[in-house]
Amino acid sequence: MRAWLLLLVLLVSIPRLASAVDPNEIKARNRLADKLLRLSQSLDMKETSFKDSAGQGGKSFNSNDGNSFLSTTTYHSNVWSYCQRWIGGRYCDKWLDPFVSEHGGGADQSPLEGTVFREWTKNKQQGTQAQPGQYAIWKVDTKDGGSVLDVDGKLNTEVLSRWELLDDVREKVQADGERTALNNISLTYDDDAPKGQTLPNMESLRVMAQRWTKMYRNRMVSVLGDLRAMNRGVEFALSEDVPTCQAYLQAVKSGRDVDETRIEERRERQALLDPETKGQLIDDRMMACQRLRSASVKMVNAQYQNGNVVAGNLETESYDKVAARMAIDAVDAGGIDVNSLERPSWFNLSENQVSNELADFDNGGLTKKTVRRTNRQQLMSYNRNLESAATGMTEVAARSGGALVDTSDRIRSYKLQPGQVNLVDLNGMTEEMHGEVRNTPYPIKSRVANNNPAQKLEDRPNQLTITRSP
Repeated sequence: MRAWLLLLVLLVSIPRLASAVDPNEIKARNRLADKLLRLSQSLDMKETSFKDSAGQGGKSFNSNDGNSFLSTTTYHSNVWSYCQRWIGGRYCDKWLDPFVSEHGGGADQSPLEGTVFREWTKNKQQGTQAQPGQYAIWKVDTKDGGSVLDVDGKLNTEVLSRWELLDDVREKVQADGERTALNNISLTYDDDAPKGQTLPNMESLRVMAQRWTKMYRNRMVSVLGDLRAMNRGVEFALSEDVPTCQAYLQAVKSGRDVDETRIEERRERQALLDPETKGQLIDDRMMACQRLRSASVKMVNAQYQNGNVVAGNLETESYDKVAARMAIDAVDAGGIDVNSLERPSWFNLSENQVSNELADFDNGGLTKKTVRRTNRQQLMSYNRNLESAATGMTEVAARSGGALVDTSDRIRSYKLQPGQVNLVDLNGMTEEMHGEVRNTPYPIKSRVANNNPAQKLEDRPNQLTITRSP
């Protein structure tokens, strides 16, 4: 799905002061650990790198990105145009656009897959290009002002200079996400707590924010790897069910999933190979595919040349590759100005793509308004609030006549500079929160321990791929 650069809200708080541990406190901490573990093992919250998401039989995780396989927001789609009906094996009568899930039209759809597929089908039925600047479920522009379709009648991603969801489609997608979040928040309440009248605990909110930030990043890393595998001269059409270059090779060579005419060495549903690709041996294409998926996600427009992967021309990098790469960078350098990241001169980002709608409460929290803020603006607001708190502490300490210690320097020490920390780590529990569950059954004991996935994010797409569910 193409919610490019729409990141989770930063959930940052000043760590609470530690208190003495008594038997009731131990009991409370164990209850908190049980609650966090139950939340982490929710089908919507499973992510393969977190120990508290361990599989419990069946397939728990997607093979290509390690995200939950059975979540209400599970999204299985291709980065390449999928032919739904070939005529004579050479002409495709019906294309499914990239990033639209074929599962959306079947009984095995997730709610998110179904929502996007229904909107895509409805808009396609109304006309391929209903109005200028719109194609199917997206707002689009091209670099030269020409058609968004290529000679085969499929979406030409190479010419796009703008590509984002239509406002009404984005709102429906967000509604699916909000329902998923609310369903999982309900798991954080005590059995006797009145639903809708009790605030969820901060630890649970942070687990949710961290997990979904990581899953968002996983999706972008996987997408970027699949896009590189579709480079001209390679064209290995990967997906959740064919997640690796080796799996593609086996599917084609075994005849299990192969061009029905047997003329080209490609999967049946992918488009005809580019002439440059047809001139390559499939084993050589596989080597290129593997090298490209082993390259860093930070590399601009990765290209395979003479056995090596090198950075390509920034100006010719396709919109989807740029967007995925920038989304990963924006997660890895929390609060950075997204527009400062390396991108082509023609690349456009809208306000919706770089900011979120937030509830902004006034002093006292009695009223609120909806505002739109970027991650950078949120981080700066957090720093301003810390400065205000530090100033207030100095004033209170001065008036106390020495009865209170001025801790303003400690408060200021929690300020964060843009790019100082990744959002997966920032959105997770603080070290003080981990301290509350350190002597409980909760598997993740520390924010900085070796078993904390937020401290060792994947740099290469092939690092995410799993061949079986743990």
